[in-house]
Amino acid sequence: MVGEEQTLHHLLCTVLTNTYEDATLYLDFTVSIIPKELKSKQGQYVPNDRKLELFTLIQSPEATVLTMLRELTRHVLFMDEGELTQKDAFYERFYLLVSTAMAMDLLTEDTLLVYAVKEYDQLVERFGEVSSWDLPNQTTKNGFTVHVTNSYEARMLLKNRSYRYFTLGKAWEKEFPTKQEAVFLKQQFPMIQVSVLRPVEALLCLHYYIGVSGGFHCKQSLYQAGYIWQGYGRKREWVKKVPVGQYNEELAFLHELRLIGQRFTPTFGSERQEKKQQAKQLKRNKRKVSY
Repeated sequence: MVGEEQTLHHLLCTVLTNTYEDATLYLDFTVSIIPKELKSKQGQYVPNDRKLELFTLIQSPEATVLTMLRELTRHVLFMDEGELTQKDAFYERFYLLVSTAMAMDLLTEDTLLVYAVKEYDQLVERFGEVSSWDLPNQTTKNGFTVHVTNSYEARMLLKNRSYRYFTLGKAWEKEFPTKQEAVFLKQQFPMIQVSVLRPVEALLCLHYYIGVSGGFHCKQSLYQAGYIWQGYGRKREWVKKVPVGQYNEELAFLHELRLIGQRFTPTFGSERQEKKQQAKQLKRNKRKVSY
């Protein structure tokens, strides 16, 4: 699994262990992000492979969590019953997992109303109004993550204030109990980009990978926009790791260059391999682009 898939897998395992006293039976599953986006569905569960597949990340973090909880419920049901056809059994488990996710501040009632109207009606009919649910004890701390980009001039201040730097995303992050830190940074450095993320937004700050074959007539523009030649294990392609929230903007940028980008899922084995591979390629790309 690549980094984004590992993030989702870890999150779902946490939901399971917070829901069940012994969740061992349910922890044997994988998460796969499918590059081809489908309009007909956001996710599916493949029982024989114990695999949860996600077809889109271009939705709110809460909607992504809800999509994965549906498929996780099917996984739990299949491991318990060996089949997926029992409607009552599905909602019994879905209710437990949704309750835990709400207690972890991953979901709200509004999320259910907007992204799961049918399930919401079924849950209310079976378990009462959401406001009356007896949620588990709070299992995550409330707070905010300050996310800083375009921050070269502020790098020393951020380092001294113990921000963590993410090389591939070229961003600094740190958790705070209030939003005041973001106000302070904007006052000190008006030109940097500062955003405040809720816990679920920071946790699911996921990415798509875009590959562009050819494009040699635009190589300088691609290089300056952060594309890496033959990065992430791709041959003869310019590639870039793009936050899902900027995916459509990135496609518009390529359209202006009259280029077509294709989404893909990297095949390297671990995050450490990814970073090592990209470090080598970035070192090569520091030379004048001559492809």
